[in-house]
Amino acid sequence: MISISVLCFSFLFSFISVLVRSYDAKKNAGRGFTLVELLVVIAIIGILVALLLPAIQAAREAARRTECGNNLKQLALAAHNFQDTYGGLPPLVSHSEGPTFFMHILPYIEEQALYDLYRGGARNPGGESTSVRFWDNKNYEIIRDGLGAETIQGIDAFHCPSYRSPDVRRDSNAKGPKGDYAVVFIQGRATDLRMDFAATENSWWGHHNATSTGDRNRQKGAIKTANAVGQPQTATIGGHDSRRETAKFDVTLNSIKDGTSNTAMLGEKFWTQGEWDRGCCGGDSSDGSVFNQTGSWREYMAARNMRFPLRQGLVPAGGDGWNNPARTTAARAAGFGSMHPGIVQFALCDGSVRALPLSIDLFLQWKLADANDGETISLPK
Repeated sequence: MISISVLCFSFLFSFISVLVRSYDAKKNAGRGFTLVELLVVIAIIGILVALLLPAIQAAREAARRTECGNNLKQLALAAHNFQDTYGGLPPLVSHSEGPTFFMHILPYIEEQALYDLYRGGARNPGGESTSVRFWDNKNYEIIRDGLGAETIQGIDAFHCPSYRSPDVRRDSNAKGPKGDYAVVFIQGRATDLRMDFAATENSWWGHHNATSTGDRNRQKGAIKTANAVGQPQTATIGGHDSRRETAKFDVTLNSIKDGTSNTAMLGEKFWTQGEWDRGCCGGDSSDGSVFNQTGSWREYMAARNMRFPLRQGLVPAGGDGWNNPARTTAARAAGFGSMHPGIVQFALCDGSVRALPLSIDLFLQWKLADANDGETISLPK
């Protein structure tokens, strides 16, 4: 497409040069352009512009796709650096109201200042604790006064440029930055895959619970909710500030039996047009802050389920109600997707980035998410 653009520009330049010379010759002869000649020129220019625009748009999308892939790679490598420091991969969620994966990796994507200012009720990886919970609006006031409001509204590494520009990265509740990437999440049985509309409860409340270690044991991805020091596997990870336990990061790259090049860590998340327009961060939002929500909603903001088909574009607005099973399907609200034509990008656990076609076999997609099923896979080119 780039070569076509160059040829079109060359042709246009040559044509205009010939036109100018022709006009000069006619001017010297005492005669100007006729109306027919002028219309022909306008038509040719219109055709050339029509040929150039798709090439320019394709070049811009290629650049945006590259930037998006670089962001995913940066986030995956940040998880590697986190493991080098703390001995394990960052968890999807630390306790019911603790920091998410994206909060844990801030120091490794050149956001140490933001990390230091963000005062969570749960202890950070270093063990420090404060009296302010992560979901408290007080966090926004701290960051606003310390670094400026724009800091919390958009972290470049969290955003795909094909999805949205900085002016639509805002969070109406101002509790934390949004993000266009999500942790790859999957569980072992179909009945465990509860990041979905719960028909029996007529609500979303039935999806996977970040506070339950019982649910944690069934998680099959490389990134899991945190275990807790001193807590048996059957216990509940919960409580408030006075009852926090320092997270134990017991999942490592070496524990991924399928190999880091065969297991997905992060991907581009799919969300609805309604949430995109609204900039909402509530319990019913698929596009809330990747830092903040309480209880089981937290991993819903920071993760997507690999069980569902990949999607492209945005679900049209108008009736994308979170408690409407006919409209808010699992693939819409809890799956992966992108704005890149024909593909969705994923960061694998080895730090590489792969573009998967929308037509990828769902079984292969599942295998890519399962870190320990003992099978290697061959991804489509």
